[in-house]
Amino acid sequence: MDVELDRRLTQNFSHSPSAQGRPLFIFNIISLIVIWFSVFLRAYVRSRVLKSWGPDDYLMIATLLCFSWMSGGMLAIVYCGFGKHMTTIPPDWLIEGFKGYLLAQLGYIMTVLFMKLSVATFYLRITVLRWQVWTVYVLMGINIIYTIGYFIMILNQCTPVSYLWTQLAGAKGHCLPDRVILGTSYTHNTLSILSDWILATMPLFMLKDSKLNRRTKVIVLFLLGLGYFASVSSIVRMHSLPSLNKSDDYTYTVIPIAFWSAVEAAVGILAANLATYRPLFSSLVDTVTGSGSGSGGRYSSRFAAWSLGRRGREHGYIMSGHGHDLKSLKTEASTEPQTTNTVSAGLEFPGVRGTSDEELGILKQTEVDVTVHEQRRSRSRKASRSRG
Repeated sequence: MDVELDRRLTQNFSHSPSAQGRPLFIFNIISLIVIWFSVFLRAYVRSRVLKSWGPDDYLMIATLLCFSWMSGGMLAIVYCGFGKHMTTIPPDWLIEGFKGYLLAQLGYIMTVLFMKLSVATFYLRITVLRWQVWTVYVLMGINIIYTIGYFIMILNQCTPVSYLWTQLAGAKGHCLPDRVILGTSYTHNTLSILSDWILATMPLFMLKDSKLNRRTKVIVLFLLGLGYFASVSSIVRMHSLPSLNKSDDYTYTVIPIAFWSAVEAAVGILAANLATYRPLFSSLVDTVTGSGSGSGGRYSSRFAAWSLGRRGREHGYIMSGHGHDLKSLKTEASTEPQTTNTVSAGLEFPGVRGTSDEELGILKQTEVDVTVHEQRRSRSRKASRSRG
């Protein structure tokens, strides 16, 4: 009887996504294209425009690979019948589907970790407040430690690992209680939400006292809003977790959780990459409008400042408003200090001068002592006296 039922299920089974699984299938295909393109643009800006490739960029590449790993697992489970009722899926495809589901779980865990680390490392390059630096380090440490433990637990939720799918064929083994998996998943989601809120809120402390124009502030707030939206996806995902324990139709009820996991990861990655595109947009505006032509172009000197020498490329880049780097400033300076400029993330804060709000994306905090050469002034005074 079971053999006949399996034969009928196999004959009637279709790999086409069901109404439940179709949104997950379509979203993963679209998000893969968008995320790969967004990371490509980020890599272009950092490596070709700014000549300043940092640790956060390496972490974003790792995030991209893990996201592709996760999306591949999600596409596989839909192909194997997830999204349909469990009783309508042939046992052979159920086994393959649960293999893909484990891969998708592990890929999601690592995607979230590397994404958080990339964003946190980016903030370390622009923050000027000591308490924010320590907050980011503590947040990174907690995420790394807990995620490693959570990854190991999910990987070994069944003993042997293969029992997760071979139990459907009558194999022997055992799995962790549902309450253990649910509890650790709640903790992981809560940590992810708190991390999103903290990382998205910290720039507000710099933004509220800055002298940026309204348009730039709106752009920054939009990017921060994407970070908050990623946390909303985590909240929806966490709200869906208990449904797995209340249902025997696992292949049907797991789809909303997988969908919101994909949304959380995709939105978070996209927001992190958008924050690095400002120099590219500025250069495109320069090209389209022709505002950079001639010696008085608005962006020409600034774009020149992006292309410093080898030493400047190794340590980030500095915007001076006139295309000067630290070396030229040091050459022109005398021994009498007049003012101190702090350059950080292209933002202009109270008491801080030397950059405008046009250049977002400064990669390092640098203090420059600018002095005035008095010799030229004395010569001009002597010349005026001689004329008199």
